[in-house]
Amino acid sequence: MKLFVMLGATTLLVACGGGEQAAAPPAAPKPTFGTFGIDFAAMDTSVKPGDDFYRYVNGKWLDTFQMPADRAGYGTGTVVFEKTEADLHAILDELAASKPAAGSVDEKVANLYAGWMDEAGIEARGMEPLQPFLAQIDAVKDKAGLMQLVGSIDFQAPFGLSIQPDTADPTKYTVWVGQSGLGMPNRDYYLKKGDKFDAYRAAYQAYATKLFELIGDPNPAQSAAAVVALVGGVFVVRRRR
Repeated sequence: MKLFVMLGATTLLVACGGGEQAAAPPAAPKPTFGTFGIDFAAMDTSVKPGDDFYRYVNGKWLDTFQMPADRAGYGTGTVVFEKTEADLHAILDELAASKPAAGSVDEKVANLYAGWMDEAGIEARGMEPLQPFLAQIDAVKDKAGLMQLVGSIDFQAPFGLSIQPDTADPTKYTVWVGQSGLGMPNRDYYLKKGDKFDAYRAAYQAYATKLFELIGDPNPAQSAAAVVALVGGVFVVRRRR
């Protein structure tokens, strides 16, 4: 009890300016856009908001923004992700260069980061670190074995599960099942007709074939074709529903 009283009194003393002058609090960060985070320059005020509110808010951005060549979509979420990733790299690079004390949490984080970024070391080890995991996949012979495998934290299922409101009855929740990620950006790359998307699928299948070759699959081209067909089939089933 006495300890809490002393801590409270010390806090009040510092807050009220007793003793040495307290350091000024850091300045609040400024928003990236405008005065409170809204990008008015993206708006097209020539459009009546009642006619097309989306273009009213985003019209100039839609007309002037150049989509990055490696993206199928781009928006605020992408900007935040890229900024966060760059900030994390900068923080970790600074931490690694600071030579943290042996055995400290900082050193453990720096070592983990260094191991992750050591491309030469990763390449030198080749497939050897993956063999135990590939063996577990090869050992699956039935649905029960598959469910046990994808229920492990070491493996990702080809499908995802989530709990969402029931669209037929918003007073209830239900289980939603969907694909757990795509190798290509969206469904058009798997289903849309035309030379451009045919080329995308051919390139993706060649890439998948190479991956199967690298892990020693006896029929890499056949396995790659099965993967591409499986994902495309999922989209067809969902569309028919």
